[in-house]
Amino acid sequence: VNGMCCASEIPIIEKILQEWEGISKLSFNTPLRLMHVEHDHVTVTAKEISDALTAQGFEATIRENYGSMGMLKPGVSQFVESTLIIKNWNSENQTGDVHKLMRSKFTKKKVQRMIFNFPSRTLKIDHNPEICSAFTVAETISTNDFRANILVDGASGGWHVPVQVGETELDEGDETADMLHAKVDPLVFLSGICWLTSMLSFRNENWEFLKWFALLSVAFGIPKTAMKAFRTLRRAQFDANCMMLFA
Repeated sequence: VNGMCCASEIPIIEKILQEWEGISKLSFNTPLRLMHVEHDHVTVTAKEISDALTAQGFEATIRENYGSMGMLKPGVSQFVESTLIIKNWNSENQTGDVHKLMRSKFTKKKVQRMIFNFPSRTLKIDHNPEICSAFTVAETISTNDFRANILVDGASGGWHVPVQVGETELDEGDETADMLHAKVDPLVFLSGICWLTSMLSFRNENWEFLKWFALLSVAFGIPKTAMKAFRTLRRAQFDANCMMLFA
């Protein structure tokens, strides 16, 4: 859900979808802008859910559609989902270094998928705990320039990854299929740079003119915030976007 910027918009999304029959559960990962929907795909399809959110300005796209893959196999997958937090991960450019390290040490039979989230310094992995534990992965990462700790151990928590009928092994040579990044919006980035530049005006009297960069920060940051606030107010609701707009 590319249009979901923060947790304050979750109630809005829930309200949009609460009138749809066949939706039993919604769960969210706001840093990655992901929403997981448990639904009866005969009653309501993933495309209908996506279109409903997009029509309300949330720009939703389907990442995985289990309903189109067939019924789940009996039992659970051999893979579980664990989350690691990585220290000394100082720039998004280092994501490639972590990915290369992981792929040099673990095959897809050990670690099937990786999801990187630089803002939260976390790495989600789908791994087979029988041959590759979360501790082993954390220890491997920590032997290099990074320090990894286990945030969630999928093996102990029972976070098994669903297995689909007709599921095939991922290509061992595919280095991009499992690299999913939380991207920063260019306007948000420019707004932040201008704001930081404006703060330099407090460091030196000769730099006082830099305070005007704060106006550029607002100019870059206000359009999307204003659009989201308008849509929220139109629904007779009030959220963080509205507060930022009025501020």
